[in-house]
Amino acid sequence: MAQIRSEQSPASIGDLKRPAPSSLFADSLACACGLLTSLLTGVLLWFVTVKFHFAFHKVTLWFIVPIGAFLSGWAAASGYYLGYQMYQRRPGRLLLPNVLAASVGTLLLIHYLTYLTVRAALGKLGDTMSFLSFLDISVRSTTVRLMGLTPPSPTLGHFGYITTAIEVLGFAVGGLAVYSYLRSEVYCVRCSWRMKLKGKQVRYTKQSEDLLVATADVTAALKAGNVAGAIERHTACGSFARFPNSIIRSVCSVYACRHCGRNTAEFALQRPQGEQWHSLRESITLAHTDSPIGLSR
Repeated sequence: MAQIRSEQSPASIGDLKRPAPSSLFADSLACACGLLTSLLTGVLLWFVTVKFHFAFHKVTLWFIVPIGAFLSGWAAASGYYLGYQMYQRRPGRLLLPNVLAASVGTLLLIHYLTYLTVRAALGKLGDTMSFLSFLDISVRSTTVRLMGLTPPSPTLGHFGYITTAIEVLGFAVGGLAVYSYLRSEVYCVRCSWRMKLKGKQVRYTKQSEDLLVATADVTAALKAGNVAGAIERHTACGSFARFPNSIIRSVCSVYACRHCGRNTAEFALQRPQGEQWHSLRESITLAHTDSPIGLSR
């Protein structure tokens, strides 16, 4: 089967090399919201641990999947999502380190608040115990307990560091989930505001070769800056209904910026992987225009 490698139009390439910078106000707002949710999550998890003797952030599935840590890290970093939802701008470069710091820092906050609680309960005996010493004792005193069953296992000793590492990883992955979502959104390269999906058009053909020929026409129009013509050619191609033997399809998506009014058309070929369709990266073609774009089914 012939392969067509699509390239972006010169205008699109220039825009992508020089995207509009992120907003300092939006980044600051998101950082403030992230710090707040990190503190609130840490305090809440510490309270539940001390009050009900149940460490939710330590819950695991099959001993190795840190589901509690993942959800806790996600909750700690959710403030960044809320911040960028309120002021929908492209996240800055410091988003990733900030998200990871908020998620993993929440775990340290839980341990530190527990340390203060234990030290206060011990009175003068706790004055000589440092935070690092408390962490070491806490980690080596880790036990495993099956939900609903008693008693817990003996202390894990130095193996507790393995479970703690898995816990740290869970917090980090929870934060990365928030980061991945924010970075996956489409943003205007001219003003950095988040773009809204106006429509998506899918086309199938009986023969894959027919779709590849149509792809050449559509991408040629996009590279020439003829966005309306590219969409017309894509609309006339094949059918929106999938044929039984379809192993590839084309998708044309249109995004609009509500801030500057710019429209972006994205064309891609997709192949199925399981029940999901995934775009072929080498086939993705972008084109921008200030004229309104409409899509039919």
